[in-house]
Amino acid sequence: MPEWLELELAHHLAPVKAPPSLTFRQPVAKTPSRWSFTLAPILAMAAAVAVVILATLPARLSVAEANHYLRTRAGVQLAIPADTRARIEQVRLRGRVASVTYRVDGVEATVLIARASTVSGPEWKAHGAYAIAGSCVLCHL
Repeated sequence: MPEWLELELAHHLAPVKAPPSLTFRQPVAKTPSRWSFTLAPILAMAAAVAVVILATLPARLSVAEANHYLRTRAGVQLAIPADTRARIEQVRLRGRVASVTYRVDGVEATVLIARASTVSGPEWKAHGAYAIAGSCVLCHL
């Protein structure tokens, strides 16, 4: 190799100081904290569980609320007597049939109410313009 090339290479390939961004930094060991989790996700999960539990509990209705629901949503003009011993648990509408779930003396029962012209069968009993399936204990105690 020519001498001038060796001098040129020696001049340009001389050791240089590395820039600060390339310097080696010893990793700092983190000390584990006493509480290695955060409290926020646990509280959020507890709140979600509480909402689900409260949403699935049956809401008890007053007789007036049940009658209003039957009249406005189901179009049923039969009124549950205000002095009934039954405790109304739930009123739902399934298609054209209203379902009233109630509890009397610790026993839960359901009565189905529909217009007589919309349902037929041996389980349906005529009650004026309506047909009723299930126990009539709700109104006739």
